[in-house]
Amino acid sequence: KNQQFRIVKDDLTKTSITSTTELGELAERAIRFKITRFSITANNISYAVFGRAMQYWDFFPASDSEGLLPVWGYGDIAESNHDGFKVGERVYGYLPSAEYVDLCPSKVADGYFIDASEHRQKLAGAYQYYLRVKQPQDENDQRMEELQCIFRPLFVTSWLAADFLQDNAFFGGKQALLASASSKTALGIAHQLRQMNIRTIGLTSESNAEFCRATGLYDDIIKYTDVDQLPRDETVYVDMSGNGKVLAAVHAHFESQLKYCCMIGGTHWQKREIQNNLAGAKPTFFFAPTQLAVRAKQWGMPELETRIQSSLLQFYKSIESWLIVESDDGFKALERGYLALLEGAISPSKAQVITLSDAHS
Repeated sequence: KNQQFRIVKDDLTKTSITSTTELGELAERAIRFKITRFSITANNISYAVFGRAMQYWDFFPASDSEGLLPVWGYGDIAESNHDGFKVGERVYGYLPSAEYVDLCPSKVADGYFIDASEHRQKLAGAYQYYLRVKQPQDENDQRMEELQCIFRPLFVTSWLAADFLQDNAFFGGKQALLASASSKTALGIAHQLRQMNIRTIGLTSESNAEFCRATGLYDDIIKYTDVDQLPRDETVYVDMSGNGKVLAAVHAHFESQLKYCCMIGGTHWQKREIQNNLAGAKPTFFFAPTQLAVRAKQWGMPELETRIQSSLLQFYKSIESWLIVESDDGFKALERGYLALLEGAISPSKAQVITLSDAHS
């Protein structure tokens, strides 16, 4: 049996925990993972919100009506039909909200491999890349695994978004405005932009304004209700919220001074009103795997991995003063955490890590 946490695709508030799925026989040259640790953040809510549009449900198919929530985390090989992998080896990567997952390694190297599962070949390649890692030996290793679960997938998006803006000379913008500034993806972008000498303003709710200021990552913090107080300089707008009313207010305020509108996430997923005839730059969805493919072709994946990891370790130093990691065990904890995130009920200073030491608890 393979216990799974499932979400109804057309009603994200409806979930279930099921043990009815049979694992079946492991395919030739495949490996089977026991999933052991992963995080859940607003990023996972974006995967669900855009599950159909961006094919996130297709990576780990469940049924026509239900999907498995994609997560980032760690697993141990429980069974192997591949000569290059041994039982007990640890791997980090893109996983389903399930107890087990089967993968088909290709392009195997010492530090990574690419999944070649047939049904995933037409999907974004960035999600097929898995790291081969060491088993944690002490509390420091455990802490690093928690941080990697929480921030690495978010920070990769953050790093690539900032890199994309810089590579395009910020489209002529003199300042960057980040909506949903308390989100972890926005914090990662702000960290990167500080290294790029562009003024960075956080746009957030009144309840999260003080938290955003305390991180020290922004030059200024503005509340959603005070958009009209922003300086009308040439601006690039990076939107993690997906809030249509805020989007319209930003466009109306800056008009032609809005040089680029970069849409990334959907933390305010219930307020995704479609806005037409917006002034200024047309909203453009940023798909991180596209920029990743560009840089991987230019530099090679190992060099790109080194650059991102170096920046990530610097980012970790900046979050030690405010980050609270909350760990919990089992699928019921995953369900509680997911629904709390869906309702926006998680403090930005907190991050959730789920372990599956006993998946049937």
